[in-house]
Amino acid sequence: MLESLWQTSYLTNFIFLKEHKPNLSKHCKDKQTKTNLGVTSAKEMVRRKSHPGVPIKPGTNKFIAAAEPILKPMYAALEKFKENLHTYPAFKKYKRLTSTPVGRIARDVVVVFTFVMIMIKWQSSPKYQHIYRSVLGTGDLTYSRYVFNVSVTTNTYRSIIGEVESKTLRHSSEAVVLLATGQKGADAWNETGVMNKIVQNGYRAIALDPPGQGQATLGYEEPAQGGRVSLRDMGSYMKNVIKLVGVDKIILVVADRGSAQALSLLKEFPEYVKAVCFLTPIVQQDRDPLIIKQYSEWMTKRNHKIISMSPQKDQDSKDSERVLNFFKNVKHEYVKYIGKLWFFEHHDDFEDLFFDWIADL
Repeated sequence: MLESLWQTSYLTNFIFLKEHKPNLSKHCKDKQTKTNLGVTSAKEMVRRKSHPGVPIKPGTNKFIAAAEPILKPMYAALEKFKENLHTYPAFKKYKRLTSTPVGRIARDVVVVFTFVMIMIKWQSSPKYQHIYRSVLGTGDLTYSRYVFNVSVTTNTYRSIIGEVESKTLRHSSEAVVLLATGQKGADAWNETGVMNKIVQNGYRAIALDPPGQGQATLGYEEPAQGGRVSLRDMGSYMKNVIKLVGVDKIILVVADRGSAQALSLLKEFPEYVKAVCFLTPIVQQDRDPLIIKQYSEWMTKRNHKIISMSPQKDQDSKDSERVLNFFKNVKHEYVKYIGKLWFFEHHDDFEDLFFDWIADL
């Protein structure tokens, strides 16, 4: 059977050569091209644009043949670019600089340095860290707490940070910052185990007790002027915390009245925010038409990913929706539980929703 197939193929090629011999002698120069009538690659197809008499061999890739009209102008543009390359001032300067041994060494140093910096930046990305930690594990994770002061204008704020760390892990360039609520400190996030899972997903996991919340009950070392903290002050406080932590951007998780902290950061310093997760949010003065109008003026300009998780029957969350809906990329999720702190009591359901959400960021 194999012998008969070989004979059939031989006869087909012989007949094909005999029929197109005039075209071959006219357009093909070397012996190798004469025996290989088909176009073996897209580049070969384009190269034969000046030889329309050479037919395509039966069995040639039909996709390549169909792509010929698209590839022809692309190849022509590439050839034109190559011809004009030597006329560009930048190329002339490059050739002049690399014409000496010192110039070539400097070029190689710049290339190697750039490659190393790209690799370092990539290794600190959450995606790389997630792959690295999924394959090699995270090692022994420990929860450490630090007390520090953050200065905003003339005021100093006392805060507490808790972070899940490991000696074997390289720090990620992005962090998930979980704020304390009015009733529980940020350490409660570590007790649920959610911070360990955040680390496994490639992010730094940081729990923050802002001034006056959680265990930072001493509040300010120096009270703000007039006894009030402005929205801009809260945004500046969060920005300075991000700088102290040493990350590029954060995913902020806020609950209850902590929503004001997230909104202030989004309004004043959106470049530090990657996404925000609101849990049973409460937005101040969410029924005042004038305040709602002020919210809409800046919220409609933000393209951040926003998710709101709340019980279906929570009235404060329903009222907050009319404000949060001004964001372009907002998503609402409803749970069957009741209470402001349902995510601590039923953290498994919160984790399912939260990690599915950050996986798409």
